[in-house]
Amino acid sequence: MTTALVKDEQTRASIMEAAQKIFQQYGLSKSTMEDIARAMGKGKSTLYYYFASKEEIFEAVLSKEMSDVFLLMEKACQQATTSQEKFKAVTKTKILALHQKMNLYRTLSAEVQCNRSVIDTCRNVFSSREIRLFEGIITYGIDRQEIHERHRTDLSLLSHVILTALRGIEIDILMFDENPDLDTKLDLMISIIGKGLE
Repeated sequence: MTTALVKDEQTRASIMEAAQKIFQQYGLSKSTMEDIARAMGKGKSTLYYYFASKEEIFEAVLSKEMSDVFLLMEKACQQATTSQEKFKAVTKTKILALHQKMNLYRTLSAEVQCNRSVIDTCRNVFSSREIRLFEGIITYGIDRQEIHERHRTDLSLLSHVILTALRGIEIDILMFDENPDLDTKLDLMISIIGKGLE
């Protein structure tokens, strides 16, 4: 990577970091490109060189946040040794990371509905990555004879079903802020899923 490309990436990262703070402080609708530029100590022209609008910056910030969560999930998956442990580690890591990030974005909750297309785009990318991760876990379980071989033909469908089931717990915790005994809930759900996969 050339020095110019490294500098461009650093500048984009600085813009996104400053924008994240501004968005958290003022919300998306009340934030301006000028606010973000001022927070960076740069002129608006610098921002416009990299991003066409504050909405584009918001999408980049959201995408980065979701990628950061996914990297944590992948790391948790790699550290677990059985397929059931992997499902639990991935889901628990996601819930805890998103819970923390949602606390940061409480000020944006009303505005998120106004920016559905941005949210939907990021969510679809994230879901696709989750499906591939779950397909990998199922394949791992099949190879280790923890999951029946017959499931190899339906990896995508099975991953969707498991992801949907686990999202029930996620929604309970993230939307309603109910976090009593996360491990017990996950253990029970993963045990049910595990029995179905045998």
